[in-house]
Amino acid sequence: MSYENSSYHKKWWVKTIRERNFFGFRYWWFNWSVWTLSCFFLVYGVFFKTTKEDNSCLNKHNLSRSVSEIEKALDLCCSCNVPPPVIPPPIPPLLPPPNAQNCNTETQSGNDGIDVKPIVLGTKSGMVTITFDMFNVPDKLEVFYENSRVASTFSVQGNTNGFVGGNNAAGATGRLSFSYRFNREQFVKVKVTGGSSTTWTYTVGCPN
Repeated sequence: MSYENSSYHKKWWVKTIRERNFFGFRYWWFNWSVWTLSCFFLVYGVFFKTTKEDNSCLNKHNLSRSVSEIEKALDLCCSCNVPPPVIPPPIPPLLPPPNAQNCNTETQSGNDGIDVKPIVLGTKSGMVTITFDMFNVPDKLEVFYENSRVASTFSVQGNTNGFVGGNNAAGATGRLSFSYRFNREQFVKVKVTGGSSTTWTYTVGCPN
């Protein structure tokens, strides 16, 4: 019995194997092409997926870093994170001393030498006018507000070292004016410097 006519040769699976071998031997280039393309797609798929995942991770890292930098910048410059300025409480005005005298009240001399009298002007700012009369003995008048001299008989022409009265060219009576700008103290201090056996009067007007 020949090989071609044998029952082994007629088996379906033997025939199928022989056909596949014949196809592969005749169309070898097709097999190589399929194998090459398979390798290419395998390598491309692995590389592309890895690169895509790497890029995704890199983008997420960059995005997270950008958000962190923006939040840090906002924390540095945002006014809501800046503590409000500390505003000190207002300083209360200084009350006049017990021996103070109200404005628009005449003050008369009672002693020789130096006399200092606090005059209450209040918290309203304005122009203040002082009228004085030093009579026959020259005297000197000065006005101080918060330790600064704001008016005096030094500004009267013809006096001698600030003294007015008697027979000197400055005369005995006059007026002084100054701008009262309330700060803390509600009063001024009027200082009169006189000699012995002297008399004088003055009136400090209220600010207007």
